[in-house]
Amino acid sequence: MRTRSIRLITSLGALSVAGVLLIQFLWIRQAYIAESRTFDHNLHLALRNVVESLCQTDGLDVPAYNPIEQISANYYIVRTSQVLQPQTLEYFLTAELNKRNIFTDFEYGIYDCQSQLMVYGNQVSENKGKLVKASFPSLKEDQYYFGVLFPSRQGYLLGRMDFLVYSSGGLLLVIGFFAYAMVVMTRQKRLSEIQRDFINNMTHEFKTPLSTIKLSAEVIRSANEKDSKERLHKYASLIEKEADRLQSHVEEVLQIALVEKNKLQLHMQLQSVADLLEEFDQTAREKVLAAGGKWQLECHCNGSKIKTDTLHFQNVLGNLLDNSIKYSEGAPVISLDVTDTGHEVLLTFKDEGRGIPAQSLKHVFKKFYRVPSGDVQDVSGFGLGLFYVKQIVKAHNGDITVSSTPGRGTTFRIKIPVVHEK
Repeated sequence: MRTRSIRLITSLGALSVAGVLLIQFLWIRQAYIAESRTFDHNLHLALRNVVESLCQTDGLDVPAYNPIEQISANYYIVRTSQVLQPQTLEYFLTAELNKRNIFTDFEYGIYDCQSQLMVYGNQVSENKGKLVKASFPSLKEDQYYFGVLFPSRQGYLLGRMDFLVYSSGGLLLVIGFFAYAMVVMTRQKRLSEIQRDFINNMTHEFKTPLSTIKLSAEVIRSANEKDSKERLHKYASLIEKEADRLQSHVEEVLQIALVEKNKLQLHMQLQSVADLLEEFDQTAREKVLAAGGKWQLECHCNGSKIKTDTLHFQNVLGNLLDNSIKYSEGAPVISLDVTDTGHEVLLTFKDEGRGIPAQSLKHVFKKFYRVPSGDVQDVSGFGLGLFYVKQIVKAHNGDITVSSTPGRGTTFRIKIPVVHEK
């Protein structure tokens, strides 16, 4: 599937999801507003009936004015000048709220306007259908009003919208599955591209030496007695060189397979850092000088020793060196600085090559990843080298990081724990 099609599907899907979420939000909002209005209406009726019941109990006239005032979304006060007995008030409040199907916790308080004090307050909650009992004081003063607070009003209203809440949860689940499907589809597309690039690179890497071997074999097979031994030896050497090249590619792929399966056998030994670098220094100098470049090694190790597999450690440095040479625009300028920090050996591998774009830095250690270079891939490889480097460094309980500035070079920093002999 083409990238453009993937982007189109993803964009349309995202717009559809956003539209559905917006509609669901507006639907829930309107339902909540409707439930809130119904609650307020029923509560006003319930409180009005409480006032009427209190007046009838005391033989008083029902006030002509509206005694109920809503102070906030969940707090109401009711003005009355009669004596309020908490037990009676709580009974009428509970009865009227239940009659209006308002089953939620509430708090009420009785306020004395003369002393300007809250003379009584209580919380009424339901516990398995039973109301919490309370002891009531004896109130003799008049000129009271009472307030009713619903601390769980919002949760109560949402609870009455359980169908919408459940449907919203189901919708979010569907959207989650959709998002997961899009991630999987994008990942599969990326893996497909990686597989295609790997096959193309591998085909190219194998095709060239195989063609050379085949041509050389035909020359040797058709040789006659007049052909010089020097000429035949030249083609035989060419066959051997290309066969080694093929074997190197095969070994690289096999090593990665072993690393992934955790079956790579490392022969860890206590090694002197200076001794390890001495052998690599000679090889690196020859390669860089052969490319017309400059190589510099600075070692400040103070007799440091690390526990390492010599072969794979040399391969790590060799991979970094080969990459620096391959990705140099002109004559390579490469340096390796090694420092003992006390707890670890820090190897700083630096070149002045073409560098790596910022968006590619976090991917360079991934398997098969190669830094994009447009339609032309001018550097051969499978995208396995730095993945191998990362895995080997981790196997040595170390860490590797990379920093780069396009056009100015790349720096790799490897940290390997130092072993202090007792």
